[in-house]
Amino acid sequence: MIYSASSFTSRAEEASLTVVTVESRRGDNGLVYRPVFETIDKNGNTLRYSENTWVSPKPHDEDEIVDGLVDWAGGEVRSVSMIASSKAFGGMFARLGGICFVLGGMYILWRRRNLVLTE
Repeated sequence: MIYSASSFTSRAEEASLTVVTVESRRGDNGLVYRPVFETIDKNGNTLRYSENTWVSPKPHDEDEIVDGLVDWAGGEVRSVSMIASSKAFGGMFARLGGICFVLGGMYILWRRRNLVLTE
């Protein structure tokens, strides 16, 4: 199944998340980070979740309390700020793709016009 931030946000509930720890590892361009969140459900059960996305710069600090979303059925947890930055990054790539599409179309039309004029 393809992950969708929109489908996650539609089925998740708001929750307060505690950043238990922030794991780090060396990536191709330096250190990347992955926060580990913890939250408590209505029955007092603790849910701990490691993000599957490694990011840079460091998104949160240890022991920080952040706004988040929790899918209790799936056991998935996301911080609101990381969802927002993910969506912004995706939007940037979509705009860049649109610009490349338009410029490529203009180039093809220009080439076709020049070929017709030279014949």
